[in-house]
Amino acid sequence: MNMTKNKLIFAHRGASAYAPQNTLPAFKLAADMKAFGVELDVRRTKDNKIVVIHNDTINETSNGTGRVGDMTLAELRQYSFAANFADKYDKVDIPTLEEVYELLGPLGLYVNVELKEADTDFVHRVHDCTKAYGMQEKVLYSAFNHWALTDMLVYDSDTFVAPLYGGEIVKPADYAKLFGAKAIHPHYAQILNHPEIVARANELGVRIHPWTVDDPTVIKTLCDFNIGAIITNKPDVALEIANA
Repeated sequence: MNMTKNKLIFAHRGASAYAPQNTLPAFKLAADMKAFGVELDVRRTKDNKIVVIHNDTINETSNGTGRVGDMTLAELRQYSFAANFADKYDKVDIPTLEEVYELLGPLGLYVNVELKEADTDFVHRVHDCTKAYGMQEKVLYSAFNHWALTDMLVYDSDTFVAPLYGGEIVKPADYAKLFGAKAIHPHYAQILNHPEIVARANELGVRIHPWTVDDPTVIKTLCDFNIGAIITNKPDVALEIANA
């Protein structure tokens, strides 16, 4: 994966400050804003489709209720996932991972796929989907469950994986290097509170992609560090600051 440039901007669940999170309109808007890539979350439906959604229920992001894993794709598509943007968007379908790849692949965007389920079969099916669309060189996988990432590396040792974390991990870059991860995805406060993480990560060749950063002052502070990318709901704001 060619990610040699610094100050890369990943749009968190798409340009989700301006469009319904984890939907094709949010991803298309991120592309229009010239984001380097998008971050998204994947789960499995009752009929084993891989859909893009953060929560394990649809209660907060749609006009329906229920658990994602208890519904088929067809059942999920009875509802609109416009959420807080229903005044701007008509019915918005929950997207499949395939549909996201079909949209973003031709546009050249990178995709940070966060694995929200950790069983081995799911991990393998997500990677099989990525390979089927020829997106291996454009996709990095993250997860709070780091066993899912080690499973991914066993399945394909060339895969780019990055452990997500929000709490206090001592020497996170060393930890990532230990099991073959190429980046760490800390909550941004970890970098502000422990700036020594940056020097050690750079020494080990481990990239740092902090999440989720919308405050312009914090974005500027992080951009002044030698980090790899910023994950934000406001890619337009972050790009303006990063390119200043």
